[in-house]
Amino acid sequence: MKVQTSLSKIPCKICGKLFHSINNTHLGSRHHIKVDEYQKLYGGPIQSEEYKKIAYRNHSSIMRQLRQSGVVIPPKLSEKARLNISTRMKLNNPMKDPTIAKKVGDKLRGKPTYQRNLEHRMTQRKLKLGSNNPNFKGGESREYVLWKKDRLTALNTHGEYCAMCGMTMGEHKKIYGRGLHVHHIKRDKPLDNSIQNTIVLCNKCHQSLHALAKREEMKLFNETKNHAKVNLEGRKKDLE
Repeated sequence: MKVQTSLSKIPCKICGKLFHSINNTHLGSRHHIKVDEYQKLYGGPIQSEEYKKIAYRNHSSIMRQLRQSGVVIPPKLSEKARLNISTRMKLNNPMKDPTIAKKVGDKLRGKPTYQRNLEHRMTQRKLKLGSNNPNFKGGESREYVLWKKDRLTALNTHGEYCAMCGMTMGEHKKIYGRGLHVHHIKRDKPLDNSIQNTIVLCNKCHQSLHALAKREEMKLFNETKNHAKVNLEGRKKDLE
């Protein structure tokens, strides 16, 4: 049964707004107090008389009224079911595992449950390789097979060491868990996989090179933008 709009309303004694029932939703969002505090400070009813007579009450309000009147509410589960759950939790409680207990404790205390270090990243990477990856489509594409051949050719031609810092393939695998990177000098699409357009780099130097290229692109973009702005201002002055 829906509440009718013709029912009488009572005003909030703080802001004067009219309500069928003054509840925590209004008091908490507008005045940052609870119903109990409101009644202690201002007294008076928090529901209109007509609203109190409405037969409809939701389950939570019925249970609250029963508890306030001293009625003992039986649990939904039987005693036997509760005993079975209690026994099962005692035997197979996951909190007995110190690793799980530490993770739950750290989460409750607001601490990160893992360290964002290289070991964690490599573990996560291995978990998402091949068929474990959600984007896996059943095998390698033709382009990737061709790129693998071009990559091996580049490594054999340039040598298995970083062209910038000199890190060898063995050192790179020991630190990063994978081989050296083959970087494209010119990245225009479609990519040119020829020997003249490739260079062998380690992970750190590869990232630094991409960061430098991005900064140069942003610098060029900002210069072009400023140049266009100056031209636009000059055209506006000419029109005036």
